Amino acid sequence: MKRRDRLFVLFITALLLRGALFVATQRVEKPFFRGDAWEYELLARNILNKGTFSLDLSGPPDARRTPLYPLFIALSYFLFGQNASVAVIFQILLSSLSVVFMFLIGEKLLGEKIAFIAALLFAADPLHLFLSQVLLTETLFTFLLLLATYFAIKRGKSGYLLSGAFLGFSALTRPVALYLIPLYLLFFLLEKEPLKNRIRGSLFALLAFAITLTPWLLRNYRHFGRFSLSSLTGYNLYYYNAGILRARLEGQKVRAPWAVKEVVGKELMQEAVKAGIEGTPFDSSRTYLRLALKRIGKNLPLYLSLHAQGTLITLFSPGIHYLLDYLGFEKRETGTYKALLSGDIKRAVSRFVENGIPALLMVFETLFLLLLYVLAAYGFIFRLKKGEKWPLLFALVLIYFVLAAGPIGEGRYRAPADPFLLLLAASGAPFCSSVNSDRNAQKFACLNAFLDKYGLLRENNGFKGG
Repeated sequence: MKRRDRLFVLFITALLLRGALFVATQRVEKPFFRGDAWEYELLARNILNKGTFSLDLSGPPDARRTPLYPLFIALSYFLFGQNASVAVIFQILLSSLSVVFMFLIGEKLLGEKIAFIAALLFAADPLHLFLSQVLLTETLFTFLLLLATYFAIKRGKSGYLLSGAFLGFSALTRPVALYLIPLYLLFFLLEKEPLKNRIRGSLFALLAFAITLTPWLLRNYRHFGRFSLSSLTGYNLYYYNAGILRARLEGQKVRAPWAVKEVVGKELMQEAVKAGIEGTPFDSSRTYLRLALKRIGKNLPLYLSLHAQGTLITLFSPGIHYLLDYLGFEKRETGTYKALLSGDIKRAVSRFVENGIPALLMVFETLFLLLLYVLAAYGFIFRLKKGEKWPLLFALVLIYFVLAAGPIGEGRYRAPADPFLLLLAASGAPFCSSVNSDRNAQKFACLNAFLDKYGLLRENNGFKGG
């Protein structure tokens, strides 16, 4: 199969899968709204209709949300009318393009054949199928992060500049990306190029990153007197990370980590008011941060245990449960996954037996994730021994997103790192990492024959090692 045919197959496969899901869920009332989707959509409408970035037209500008995703929705509304399905169609296109860019990255690092297989797995990933259908930031964020990585690997002056710029756009989509720039700068500095080129390239990337963020930073300084990206950090740490800790200390049951505010939100607000949440949203965020760190510091061993539990959930939470819930086959609020989160093993087993095939699919995906991590670890070590530096960047990105989720363990927080995981795992697959290319070609002759039968390999160009 020619390279352009592979690109076409990947894009069309991703598009058809996402398009089919889009059509299948039209019978569901407001299928595109989950979690924070209402806020993003309201911001988009207010941008378009009133020219203000605010949730409350009579109140101050919003300081928690960063602008790019609401602007993305607003642009789709401006072009084709204010209908959430229009924004989702744009997202489906972006999600399909993400598959293409993952292939282009993998092609540079591992070759066409391995990249094609990894990208096919990404195209069919249940979590990203789901995320392409809802008004949440992950689809746009993953696309921008892949663009940043593509240009980082491409290098050259334009590559460094564009990589830094797209990292900046990623941070304007989700503030969590603000701390990714050091990882990419480390990657640039470790590359096998003259030191002068590495330093110059790193400075280009850092400059582009800073220029991209500056307009939004200036806007926040103008309105709130703070040269900062978002006021969300302190809020999240207080109401979620420290909130889960408080609920555990008080022996209160939380139906799921993301629902902790339902249990202790009122008490947390009273505590914050008593401590004095006055001034700008950034002043309040600083108060939230201080209160959260104080509670976590006093109960550090328990918090570390909760953080570890959340990390494991983020690592192994199967994307299929989001998709099953979205399609109405298994409700996250009453199903196997929820019972496991609450520690009710007996209930989880009972729901597993009741759910049958959906539960089996979840188990299969969890085991598949475990296999991916094992292969990724092997690929990481193998490629580093060969002197390649990209596995270090990919592994650090994966670790960063998994740890950043903390006690709020959810598979969707892992989503932006999924392409990095798949490419690391592909680099550790036996047919990619074998050192002896002749022996490897013989060992995988059957695989070559199978792929060639369906036109997935070019003529006389089978697997012969990485």
